[in-house]
Amino acid sequence: MSKKLNNLAKDIKKKPSDMLAFGRTKMASERTLLSFINTSIGLLASGIGFIKFLEHPVLSAIGWILIPLSFLFLIWGIKRYRFVNKLLKKSYGALKSDFEMEK
Repeated sequence: MSKKLNNLAKDIKKKPSDMLAFGRTKMASERTLLSFINTSIGLLASGIGFIKFLEHPVLSAIGWILIPLSFLFLIWGIKRYRFVNKLLKKSYGALKSDFEMEK
């Protein structure tokens, strides 16, 4: 995976507007993580609601499926956020050093 990060970091164009794009990308990544967390909480609450309040066996089974699914969404969101964050840190370091050399 480190090779993949290095290749992606080298492909980023180096111009001043890219510095601003890093901030926007980081905030978008954080919003995406929050969306994954929100979805995870919604799935968990739905699963618990199906189990506790609905007496039908099929709906109860759906509830039991939604609970582990909510944890999978949470783990997926965290892994995605960490991957994008690593890429941004690596790319930002390369971009920052190039700007400092130009001064």
